[in-house]
Amino acid sequence: MSTVSHTSETPSGTERPTNRRPRRRWSAARTRGWIIALTIILTAGGLFFGIRLLGYVEGEELSPDTFRQRSFQFYEIPFLQWQITPIRRKVRSDALATYLRQNGLIQASPASQPPVDGEQDASTWHLIRLNRFVRGSSSADAALLVDQMDLDRNGKPYWKTWSTDHPEAAKQLWPEIQRLARRELYILMPGVFEIAQRHTDTTSARGDALNQTIRRYVAGQYDGLIQDAKAANNPALADELLREALADDPEFRLRSVVNP
Repeated sequence: MSTVSHTSETPSGTERPTNRRPRRRWSAARTRGWIIALTIILTAGGLFFGIRLLGYVEGEELSPDTFRQRSFQFYEIPFLQWQITPIRRKVRSDALATYLRQNGLIQASPASQPPVDGEQDASTWHLIRLNRFVRGSSSADAALLVDQMDLDRNGKPYWKTWSTDHPEAAKQLWPEIQRLARRELYILMPGVFEIAQRHTDTTSARGDALNQTIRRYVAGQYDGLIQDAKAANNPALADELLREALADDPEFRLRSVVNP
């Protein structure tokens, strides 16, 4: 009688199953995704710090109506000069400008009044200085007036002291300075201030002599400016200067301009 064996046989060559988890493999697509993401992050960071360092712009402006000054700042894309942030401005008024307005030595136009909330500033501002990190700082013509306004002696504003010491001469000087400022003829101001200084250092500082001396000086300078504009083939500027000169004194300016 044969005995039946109940022992199961395992087929030869068959491996037993294991509990090991399959390893994750980095696919080429996943690698490219991380490279792209890292590139975007580095590029954005580089642009941010580049704009912060190289795109900062600041400067100062002058109002020819009130002689107030204001600073401004904004950011732009370097080299392209594309402004990317709003302009932030801050207005200030020094002791001399305040004195001139309070004593009626300069006259503010209605457009120069501070704008109401929500309204656009309609006043005129002329550039004094502009500073770009890439190009450095540069000065505009209005700096010729600001440099005089900032002049001090013994810690006091020189031209404010001069105006209080020579009130009649101040009434003749400052309206002429403002007239030139509104016309952006700052280039003539150093000569005008020098005339005022010499005038009050002599005994002839009386009546309207200072005003007449300044007018004659400005007329002669207009003559030269008009000739320069014509020589530079800029007839539009020459005509504008001629109209301004004739508006000041038709007879004197007309002779000096028409018959150079």
